[in-house]
Amino acid sequence: MTGVLLTGGFGYLGSWIRASLGTAVPVLVTSRSPQLSDSANPHPVVAIGSTTDSDFCEKTVQEVSSVVHLASPPDNEKQLSDDQIISTHEMMARNIALAAVRRNINTLIYLSTVHVYGTSLDGRVTRDTPCRATTAYGLGHLVAEEIIREITSNSSVRTIIFRLANGYGSPTNHRSSAWRFFINDVCKQIISSGAIQLRSHGQHCLDFVPMKYVAETVKNTLQNQDFNSGTYLLGSGVSETLKTVAQFISEHAEPVVGHRILVSVNADDNTKAVKYKLDTQPLGEYQYVESKIDIATINDLLRAAQSS
Repeated sequence: MTGVLLTGGFGYLGSWIRASLGTAVPVLVTSRSPQLSDSANPHPVVAIGSTTDSDFCEKTVQEVSSVVHLASPPDNEKQLSDDQIISTHEMMARNIALAAVRRNINTLIYLSTVHVYGTSLDGRVTRDTPCRATTAYGLGHLVAEEIIREITSNSSVRTIIFRLANGYGSPTNHRSSAWRFFINDVCKQIISSGAIQLRSHGQHCLDFVPMKYVAETVKNTLQNQDFNSGTYLLGSGVSETLKTVAQFISEHAEPVVGHRILVSVNADDNTKAVKYKLDTQPLGEYQYVESKIDIATINDLLRAAQSS
């Protein structure tokens, strides 16, 4: 592993992966803006451009032996239609995969999402569970997965796709949209209002995984050439209801705020409760081994919320 390209490396997940890689390997990050920065260390070499540009992808990929593809349509471009979001995911994935094959790199890792399952995200979910994505977010990632598999299938590029569960952990940029993620938002609410208001009835049963584990798994699979090409579910393998998770965090945080933290649910929400469990066994030695929400990560989130 002589060098790693992180597309979208200034994003929420990208900053965690950069911190995990450290200084052991040169890291090249793509960015649409020269103004982007965050508090993650070390600061990488930055290539200014977009992965929607095929020439830019060819130029940046030739500098590295591995690529971790994280780039996606920017959150602040709300004017994009669903079709545009999906086609942008497809274009980015196609450009990166073609460049990876042409430059004969060692490894291509794509961070996808469990939302590719859509309505199939129910009960026991494996990598072979049918994908029935219904949102532009899920469909965009699913299309990107299919493009990457198709282009790299007859090449020597080791291709790994991770379908990520619900991540949590401190954003390196306090203005990051990552504060909207469930556990991050719960910690933010505790500090800002001293209470927790769930937007749902709280009975959805989801899989949560700390971002530091996700980043370490990416690093380990980059380094371990015995980790095979394929699609893997990247989660804890344990599911809890949103209300249970919120109550667990509130009890831990009460000494921080100095009073009891009330957890309220949306009594008007009558949606069917989502309940699933991810099959993470194919990850082998890289399976997440903890069965509870990571307290150290919660403490970091509470401190970050206080300073934001």
